[in-house]
Amino acid sequence: MAEAALPAQPVNWMGWSLSGVAILLCVVGGALYFNNASKGKSSIFPERAKLRAMAKGDKQSAQSDDDDNESAKTTNTTAAATAPKSIDDLKVSPIVLRKTSGSSLVYAIGTVRNESDQQRFGVTVELDLLDPAGKKIGTAKDYAKVIEPRKDWRFRALVVAPKTASAKLAKIREQE
Repeated sequence: MAEAALPAQPVNWMGWSLSGVAILLCVVGGALYFNNASKGKSSIFPERAKLRAMAKGDKQSAQSDDDDNESAKTTNTTAAATAPKSIDDLKVSPIVLRKTSGSSLVYAIGTVRNESDQQRFGVTVELDLLDPAGKKIGTAKDYAKVIEPRKDWRFRALVVAPKTASAKLAKIREQE
């Protein structure tokens, strides 16, 4: 009598793929954990380390963590209290209109000086464009990602209003 051949079942690639990804994540997570443990990091969460120390009865270790956190807070508030950021620390020079040679493009050009000891991020200069009578006929803007402490940024805003005779600062702002 001949044995009946069983039909071959297809390989479940989805299941094997998910199993492989799960094993890979476990291996990577374990490697990161042992890497942190070898560097002496008991936890990436300071609160957990403090709670573990308190649970073990190691009040001195828990207290030193509190002291470190308090000194960091004091240092940060002291630095912030001594030199608060102010938009008044950004000084704008007189603004001139300059036509680009070999082109019909006109730019409003000036400088912004950061008079503070802190970097300024996302600074936008907005200018009012004025006609010969001094009436506002448009606006022009320019943007700087960073202005270093005690440094100048030379802005160059494109003037699109054709009858612009002058430009004046409308506002200057910094990204929050």
